[in-house]
Amino acid sequence: WLLALVSLVFNVNSFAIDLPPLQVGINDFAGMFPPASAADLKGRLHRFKTETAATIVVLTVKSLDGETIENFSVKAFKALPIGDGDRAKTALLVVARKEHLVALQAGAELRPLLPEPVAHEKLQAQVALYWNGLRPDLGIHGAVHYLFGVIRGDLRVGSQTETEKLKD
Repeated sequence: WLLALVSLVFNVNSFAIDLPPLQVGINDFAGMFPPASAADLKGRLHRFKTETAATIVVLTVKSLDGETIENFSVKAFKALPIGDGDRAKTALLVVARKEHLVALQAGAELRPLLPEPVAHEKLQAQVALYWNGLRPDLGIHGAVHYLFGVIRGDLRVGSQTETEKLKD
Protein backbone atom coordinates (compact mmCIF):
# COMPACT_ATOMS: atom_id res chain seq x y z
CA TRP A 1 0.00 0.00 0.00
CA LEU A 2 2.80 2.38 0.88
CA LEU A 3 4.48 1.85 -2.49
CA ALA A 4 1.19 2.52 -4.32
CA LEU A 5 0.60 5.68 -2.30
CA VAL A 6 4.13 6.98 -2.96
CA SER A 7 3.84 6.28 -6.70
CA LEU A 8 0.45 8.04 -6.78
CA VAL A 9 1.91 11.13 -5.10
CA PHE A 10 4.82 11.24 -7.56
CA ASN A 11 2.48 10.77 -10.54
CA VAL A 12 0.22 13.62 -9.40
CA ASN A 13 3.20 15.93 -8.92
CA SER A 14 4.62 15.00 -12.32
CA PHE A 15 1.74 16.92 -13.93
CA ALA A 16 2.49 20.08 -11.97
CA ILE A 17 4.17 22.92 -13.80
CA ASP A 18 7.60 23.97 -12.65
CA LEU A 19 7.21 27.63 -11.80
CA PRO A 20 10.20 29.76 -12.84
CA PRO A 21 11.23 32.63 -10.57
CA LEU A 22 8.65 35.39 -10.81
CA GLN A 23 9.08 39.14 -10.80
CA VAL A 24 6.70 41.95 -9.92
CA GLY A 25 5.18 43.28 -13.12
CA ILE A 26 4.91 41.08 -16.21
CA ASN A 27 5.94 37.42 -16.39
CA ASP A 28 5.23 36.50 -20.02
CA PHE A 29 6.18 32.82 -20.21
CA ALA A 30 3.63 32.24 -23.01
CA GLY A 31 5.09 34.88 -25.32
CA MET A 32 1.80 36.77 -25.61
CA PHE A 33 3.27 40.29 -25.49
CA PRO A 34 5.14 42.08 -28.26
CA PRO A 35 8.04 44.07 -26.75
CA ALA A 36 6.36 47.49 -27.13
CA SER A 37 3.14 46.22 -25.54
CA ALA A 38 5.01 44.68 -22.62
CA ALA A 39 6.96 47.88 -22.03
CA ASP A 40 3.76 49.95 -22.12
CA LEU A 41 1.95 47.70 -19.66
CA LYS A 42 4.99 47.53 -17.38
CA GLY A 43 5.02 51.34 -17.23
CA ARG A 44 1.28 51.44 -16.47
CA LEU A 45 1.68 48.85 -13.70
CA HIS A 46 4.51 50.87 -12.16
CA ARG A 47 2.50 54.13 -12.26
CA PHE A 48 -0.50 52.37 -10.75
CA LYS A 49 1.65 51.04 -7.89
CA THR A 50 2.98 54.56 -7.28
CA GLU A 51 -0.52 56.09 -7.28
CA THR A 52 -2.37 53.48 -5.23
CA ALA A 53 0.24 51.39 -3.36
CA ALA A 54 -1.48 48.33 -4.89
CA THR A 55 0.44 45.91 -7.08
CA ILE A 56 -0.87 44.01 -10.07
CA VAL A 57 1.26 41.16 -11.40
CA VAL A 58 0.61 39.49 -14.76
CA LEU A 59 1.66 35.88 -15.39
CA THR A 60 1.13 34.11 -18.71
CA VAL A 61 1.89 30.42 -19.23
CA LYS A 62 1.76 28.35 -22.40
CA SER A 63 -0.12 25.47 -20.78
CA LEU A 64 -1.19 24.23 -17.38
CA ASP A 65 -0.17 20.66 -18.31
CA GLY A 66 -3.10 19.08 -16.50
CA GLU A 67 -2.96 21.25 -13.39
CA THR A 68 -6.01 23.31 -12.46
CA ILE A 69 -5.65 27.03 -12.92
CA GLU A 70 -6.84 27.60 -9.35
CA ASN A 71 -4.07 25.46 -7.85
CA PHE A 72 -1.49 26.96 -10.17
CA SER A 73 -2.51 30.54 -9.38
CA VAL A 74 -2.37 29.91 -5.62
CA LYS A 75 1.12 28.44 -5.98
CA ALA A 76 2.22 31.38 -8.16
CA PHE A 77 0.79 33.94 -5.72
CA LYS A 78 2.75 32.38 -2.87
CA ALA A 79 5.91 32.39 -5.02
CA LEU A 80 5.81 36.14 -5.71
CA PRO A 81 8.98 37.85 -4.46
CA ILE A 82 7.19 40.24 -2.09
CA GLY A 83 6.68 40.52 1.65
CA ASP A 84 3.45 39.73 3.46
CA GLY A 85 2.58 43.43 3.82
CA ASP A 86 2.81 43.99 0.07
CA ARG A 87 1.09 40.66 -0.65
CA ALA A 88 -2.07 41.96 1.07
CA LYS A 89 -2.26 44.74 -1.56
CA THR A 90 -1.36 42.56 -4.56
CA ALA A 91 -3.46 41.01 -7.31
CA LEU A 92 -2.07 38.29 -9.57
CA LEU A 93 -3.66 37.81 -12.99
CA VAL A 94 -2.81 34.38 -14.46
CA VAL A 95 -3.50 33.61 -18.14
CA ALA A 96 -3.15 30.06 -19.50
CA ARG A 97 -2.88 30.37 -23.28
CA LYS A 98 -3.56 26.79 -24.43
CA GLU A 99 -6.53 26.24 -22.10
CA HIS A 100 -7.94 29.77 -22.65
CA LEU A 101 -8.33 30.25 -18.91
CA VAL A 102 -7.84 33.21 -16.60
CA ALA A 103 -7.45 33.23 -12.82
CA LEU A 104 -7.09 35.93 -10.22
CA GLN A 105 -5.48 35.75 -6.81
CA ALA A 106 -5.88 38.81 -4.60
CA GLY A 107 -4.34 39.74 -1.30
CA ALA A 108 -6.41 40.30 1.84
CA GLU A 109 -6.95 44.03 1.27
CA LEU A 110 -8.06 43.63 -2.35
CA ARG A 111 -10.19 40.50 -1.96
CA PRO A 112 -13.33 42.39 -0.81
CA LEU A 113 -13.18 44.51 -3.98
CA LEU A 114 -12.92 41.45 -6.23
CA PRO A 115 -15.61 38.97 -5.14
CA GLU A 116 -15.71 35.59 -6.82
CA PRO A 117 -17.10 34.33 -9.17
CA VAL A 118 -18.14 37.67 -10.69
CA ALA A 119 -14.58 39.10 -10.82
CA HIS A 120 -13.35 35.95 -12.54
CA GLU A 121 -16.15 36.12 -15.14
CA LYS A 122 -15.38 39.79 -15.91
CA LEU A 123 -11.66 39.11 -16.34
CA GLN A 124 -12.26 35.98 -18.42
CA ALA A 125 -14.58 37.99 -20.70
CA GLN A 126 -11.96 40.74 -21.14
CA VAL A 127 -9.24 38.31 -22.20
CA ALA A 128 -11.52 35.99 -24.21
CA LEU A 129 -12.24 38.71 -26.76
CA TYR A 130 -8.68 38.39 -28.07
CA TRP A 131 -7.79 34.68 -27.64
CA ASN A 132 -7.71 33.84 -31.32
CA GLY A 133 -6.69 37.21 -32.69
CA LEU A 134 -3.33 38.49 -33.73
CA ARG A 135 -2.91 40.46 -30.50
CA PRO A 136 -3.87 38.36 -27.44
CA ASP A 137 -2.01 40.90 -25.30
CA LEU A 138 -4.85 43.38 -25.85
CA GLY A 139 -7.21 41.21 -23.81
CA ILE A 140 -4.71 41.19 -20.96
CA HIS A 141 -4.40 44.98 -21.22
CA GLY A 142 -8.21 45.14 -20.95
CA ALA A 143 -8.25 42.88 -17.90
CA VAL A 144 -5.54 44.93 -16.18
CA HIS A 145 -7.39 48.15 -17.01
CA TYR A 146 -10.52 46.63 -15.44
CA LEU A 147 -8.53 45.79 -12.29
CA PHE A 148 -7.21 49.37 -12.20
CA GLY A 149 -10.78 50.68 -12.25
CA VAL A 150 -11.98 48.35 -9.52
CA ILE A 151 -9.06 49.03 -7.19
CA ARG A 152 -9.33 52.81 -7.71
CA GLY A 153 -13.05 52.63 -6.97
CA ASP A 154 -14.16 53.71 -10.46
CA LEU A 155 -15.84 50.33 -11.04
CA ARG A 156 -17.54 47.83 -8.77
CA VAL A 157 -17.62 44.11 -9.32
CA GLY A 158 -21.18 42.82 -9.21
CA SER A 159 -22.83 46.25 -9.06
CA GLN A 160 -22.54 49.62 -10.72
CA THR A 161 -21.17 52.95 -9.61
CA GLU A 162 -23.21 56.10 -10.23
CA THR A 163 -21.00 56.90 -13.24
CA GLU A 164 -21.61 53.43 -14.73
CA LYS A 165 -25.36 53.84 -14.27
CA LEU A 166 -25.27 57.16 -16.10
CA LYS A 167 -23.28 55.66 -18.96
CA ASP A 168 -25.80 52.81 -19.31
